Amino acid sequence: MSQAKVDAYKEEKANRKDNIKKDKRMKIYRTGIAACLTIALLGWVGFSLANNITDQQKSEAIEVNYDAISEYMNTLSK
Repeated sequence: MSQAKVDAYKEEKANRKDNIKKDKRMKIYRTGIAACLTIALLGWVGFSLANNITDQQKSEAIEVNYDAISEYMNTLSK
C-alpha cells in the first residue's frame, strides 16, 4: 500500500464516527422531507377532489313546461 492510501485510510478511520452520525442525520432529514412532501401532495389531491365533488353537486333548478302534455292528457279524457 502506498503512503497516500495509508494516510487516507487513517483519516477515514479517525472520522468514521462523525461520518456515520452525519449519514444517519442526513437520512432522517431526507425521510422527513419526503414524508412532508407526500403528505402535502395527498392533501392537495384530496382538497381538489373534495372541491370538484361539491362543485358537481351544486346544480341550478330547471323549470319544465308541461302545458303541452297537460293539454294532450285533457283531450284523451274527453
